[in-house]
Amino acid sequence: MRSEAQEANSPDVLRLKSVHVPIIAMTANAMQGDREKCLQAGMDDYLSKPLRPEALSKVLAKWLPKTKPLASPATETSTPPTLTHSSPSPFINPETLEELEILGGREFLQMMVRNFVADALACVTLIEQGLDTQDLVKVQEAAHGLKGISRNMGADALAQIAVDLEAACTIGEVTPACSLRTILQESFQATSQKLETALKAPSNDASSHA
Repeated sequence: MRSEAQEANSPDVLRLKSVHVPIIAMTANAMQGDREKCLQAGMDDYLSKPLRPEALSKVLAKWLPKTKPLASPATETSTPPTLTHSSPSPFINPETLEELEILGGREFLQMMVRNFVADALACVTLIEQGLDTQDLVKVQEAAHGLKGISRNMGADALAQIAVDLEAACTIGEVTPACSLRTILQESFQATSQKLETALKAPSNDASSHA
């Protein structure tokens, strides 16, 4: 058997010890002084929610090791389609979809949209269950989660409803929270439909669906 000293000095372990793994802090709110506190605690960098694609891309580019992309005929001869929008939407922020597609391509955007729809549906379901039982803590927690993922996806209308729900729960008002139920359902359905339509549309037609 190899001794602990031999293990500690093995080439693989020594190589790992020589590699610095960046630690990126993430907080729920951007408060003054948060960045300095994180860096003082030993973090390498800092991000705050709601997470913006351009901020994430900048941090990743800063800390990920620089590697040469693998060349292939497919990547050299084809360019992924990009979403193009000419006007803002009451439900979807077109710039967010564009940023996500630029960050990871159309397949990445499709994955993000489908994950968002599934997660948002789960939040909406929890909110409805909380309203049924007048469990404002449950509603508030689900609304907080819905607010975050909606902002990250650019679903501004849905995010605003989540903000209103969270505010109503904070002050303990059941009636205002319940009054937002129908609006929440309609906004979720409309947001989901517009996202799915934007994904199916050709790049030059996407702006008319968002």
